[in-house]
Amino acid sequence: MKKWIGAAALSLIAVQAMAADYGKPEYLVPPSSFSGVHGLAVDQDGSLFAGSVLGNSIWKVNAKSGATEIYINGPEGQADDIAIGPNGEIVWTSFMQGALRTQIGDRGAIKDIATGLPGINSVNFDMKSGRLYASQVFLGDAIYEFDITGATKPRKIAEGLGGFNGFEVGKDGLIYGPIWFKGQVASLNPDTGALKVIADGFAIPAAVNFDSKGNLWVVDTKRGELVQVDPATGNKTKTIPLKTSLDNLAINAEDQIYVSNMADNSITQVNASTGEVTPLVTGHAAVPGGIKISEDGKTLYLADVFSLRSIDTMTGKVTDHRRMQESDLEYPFAVGLSQKHVLGASWFTG
Repeated sequence: MKKWIGAAALSLIAVQAMAADYGKPEYLVPPSSFSGVHGLAVDQDGSLFAGSVLGNSIWKVNAKSGATEIYINGPEGQADDIAIGPNGEIVWTSFMQGALRTQIGDRGAIKDIATGLPGINSVNFDMKSGRLYASQVFLGDAIYEFDITGATKPRKIAEGLGGFNGFEVGKDGLIYGPIWFKGQVASLNPDTGALKVIADGFAIPAAVNFDSKGNLWVVDTKRGELVQVDPATGNKTKTIPLKTSLDNLAINAEDQIYVSNMADNSITQVNASTGEVTPLVTGHAAVPGGIKISEDGKTLYLADVFSLRSIDTMTGKVTDHRRMQESDLEYPFAVGLSQKHVLGASWFTG
C-alpha cells in the first residue's frame, strides 16, 4: 500500500510539473461567431437576426459592423429559420427539437406554439393578415398554418411537396418557396394547397425572398448562386456568384440582401441593384468535430459537420475537400485516415 501511494504521489508531481511547463493554447484556426448559420430575418428597425441549429441559439448581428451577440440562448434558441411578424413578433423553428416557438414581448418568456414536428424548417408571416405558416423538410414534407397563441392545432395545408424550404409570403397572399428536391420555385395557395411552378432549372434552391420592387431572389446552394427571378414570367434576370453551402437570405427595406453560408459560418451582404458583394460576418470553420493528423504531422483533417476540410498545421490555412450540397457528402461528425482513404461518419445520416 505504501509503495502504491508513493507511486501515485510521484505521478501527481510529474503531472504538476508538466502543467507548469504547458504552453498557453493557441488558435490554429480562429473561432467563428456561430456554429453553423441558417435562417435570417430583418425586423422593422433593420436589425438582423441569425439562427443556428447545432449552436442552439439566435444571434443578433449588427448589419453595419458585423458584430454579433447571442439574443436567445439554448436550448430553446435552436433556430433553423426566423420570422418577424407585423407587430414585431419573433417566431422560430427548432429543427431537431420539432418545435415552433415564439417570445412574449422583448426578451420575455419563450412559448412553444406547436411541438411534435420533426424537421420543422421554414417559417414566415403574411404581413397583411398576420397569418403564420411553417414547413417541414428533410424529416418531414408538409406545410401548416399555425395559431401563434397555440390555442388551436396546426392546420395542414399540403404535404408531399418535395421539400418546400425557405419560403416567403407575397403581397398577393400566396406562399412562394423553393422545392428543394425538384430544382423548382413555386407558389402555394394557403387556402387550397394548390401548387404552381413558376421557375425551374435550379440545382438545389434553398430559399427565396422578395425585394421592394417585387423581384424574387433565389438562393441556389449547390451552385453557390443568388438568382433574381421575375415571379410573373419565371425568367432569371440576374445571377450573382457566391460560395456553395448557402442556406437562407433576408432583405431589408433598402434592398440589401443578406445571405447565410452554413459551411463558412458567414453572412454576406449583396446590393440588389449593383450586385456588389460584401462580407459581413466571416468564418474559417463551422462546427469542428473529429480530427485526425497525417503521419508527417503537417496536415490535420477535420470533420466540420457541413464540410470535410484539411488544415496546414504550420500556417493554419484551411482547404475544402467536400462541402454540403455541392457534393454527396452530408454532415460528417468524425474522420479517420489510412494511407489512401479518408473515412467519415455521421450520426445524423446514419
